[in-house]
Amino acid sequence: MAASKKGKKIVNQEELRRLMREKQRQTSDKKRVESPFAKYNSLGHLSCVLCSVQVKSELLWPAHILGKQHKEKVAELKGAKGQQAGTQQLQPAKRKAPDSEDVNGKKAKPSTAAGQSASGLPGDFFEKRGEQEAVSTKKSAG
Repeated sequence: MAASKKGKKIVNQEELRRLMREKQRQTSDKKRVESPFAKYNSLGHLSCVLCSVQVKSELLWPAHILGKQHKEKVAELKGAKGQQAGTQQLQPAKRKAPDSEDVNGKKAKPSTAAGQSASGLPGDFFEKRGEQEAVSTKKSAG
């Protein structure tokens, strides 16, 4: 009773609930995501149209955009749009591949003579003479 004598306003519970709902609506309007891929359903839940994934909160929207799945979908969408635009416009001439490349896109290996390595040296160039003789005697003895 002392509180009412000092001039403080007493708010009943229903009035307090109404004020809280109003405040909540104001804050939720500020948080709405403005993106071409963001969509709100009738219940006010946020979802990504491109990925068809429901995002639990507006705060998680930036994390969803940076995610692997969303980036792949955006890349696919850009690729599809790029192909449509490319077919409508004249495509620039592609430069030809150098002659050293094979049809499969792999570089052709230089041809080597028998008994030579790819560096042009004989296959047994780095072996010592003593080792070569020991190897040849083992082969003949065995």
